[in-house]
Amino acid sequence: MDSTTPLRDQVEGLIIRLAKASKMYSFYQSDHKLASEICLQVHQILEQILFTRKQITIGIISNELAFEKKPYIETSAKVVDFIQRLTEKGLKKITFMQGVLQEEIFHFINIISEVLKTRRSFEETQKLFDQHHIIHIKIGHISLEEEELLLSGVDDVRGLATKSFERGVKVIERQLQNLIENKPVDMDSVRLIAAALINCLLVNKSLLMIMTSIKLNNEEDYLHNLIVCVFTMLQAEMLGLDRKYFVDIASATLLHNIGKLYSEKQIDLAELQEKDHTVIDDIIRDGVKILLNTEAITPLAPLAAMEYPIPYNKAKTGNPIYNKGLNLVSMMITIASYYDRLRSSPEYQVNEGLEKIYIKMQSMSDKSFHPDLLGNFFNVIGIFPPGTLVELDNGEVGVVIRTSMVDLYRPTIEIIHDSAGQKYSESRTINLLERDQSGHFPREIRRSLAPDAFEIPETVGS
Repeated sequence: MDSTTPLRDQVEGLIIRLAKASKMYSFYQSDHKLASEICLQVHQILEQILFTRKQITIGIISNELAFEKKPYIETSAKVVDFIQRLTEKGLKKITFMQGVLQEEIFHFINIISEVLKTRRSFEETQKLFDQHHIIHIKIGHISLEEEELLLSGVDDVRGLATKSFERGVKVIERQLQNLIENKPVDMDSVRLIAAALINCLLVNKSLLMIMTSIKLNNEEDYLHNLIVCVFTMLQAEMLGLDRKYFVDIASATLLHNIGKLYSEKQIDLAELQEKDHTVIDDIIRDGVKILLNTEAITPLAPLAAMEYPIPYNKAKTGNPIYNKGLNLVSMMITIASYYDRLRSSPEYQVNEGLEKIYIKMQSMSDKSFHPDLLGNFFNVIGIFPPGTLVELDNGEVGVVIRTSMVDLYRPTIEIIHDSAGQKYSESRTINLLERDQSGHFPREIRRSLAPDAFEIPETVGS
């Protein structure tokens, strides 16, 4: 590696060397010849990088190492153990500064290579840095609330969720424009938005779900993909799937219908809907081809794009495409996508209500949807998801802020209007599961309301 190597490649080489050093130090004593040699190599690479820069910062974003807001997707997959070691020591951000000494590198690698029985706090690791006088390597942690490498300038949870949706819509729009201009899908930006949504989910899932309901009033294109992504990740979390797969799952969900979106860009939507199933199948295959030809794509994305339109009962005894059952993520996307399409339709917003969607989808259990996954889905979002406007049996109007797995019909409500339609000066939170002194439920939901029936305060769910 010389001075003509692009900076990003140099930093990637540094990461690989650090990962190798960390692994080697865990096998050998720190004074072993091989350990000393690799420590020297790391120092030499850093000197080259910092010759023209005062400092560089490497961060961990949703289990992927990143530099200058862009993750190293393939490299991160190869150094999972290294990322885990940094994370368990509270190191989400590492800054190397000009003047770093070889002795500092030696102590730094010793610290990060140590195998721990329990997770070490960031503060404990910082004390070790202080004890060894490591002053040219600064460490920090990227809080989920700020996620500075993803969404700089956003310092509140609601702002993080709002900005994630806004940027997510733009990212999907940009990918379709890339395809029209014969440019590839930019997986880096897709995965960054996926990571941002995951961070929002981990910080405050109820608030994120409220955002998906409020955003129904927004007619912006491609919002459906963001909402389906949120619903799919909620299902994955409830099932207890390993979080190291979350970025892959979210990225696949964001791109699951790219063939359809691309076709809608090329031809009139009404014309598309009138076409026969053969043409629709061709559109799906086109989407799969787009993803297969995308650099740094994971196998899950084209698989989900191929499978999500397939009903469960047509594939539960063998997928006709490759003689296997449907992938778990594909089936979760199918449920989330169908639900959001119904929820967004005027028929259910105005006339039927969300409670009718629940009844309709339950009738499709074991036909269109895997029955256990369908049950898991409604356990997560409820019959009335957070953000849903509801009218109670006493005429009051409120907004659902939390669901209940004990009784899907009895979520927690923030009351905003009285029975005469007058806005309360101060909102009140009521858990519909609570009984009165006689053991009866004093309130219950009469019906859900259209999202624009009443103005929802910006502070709801905060």
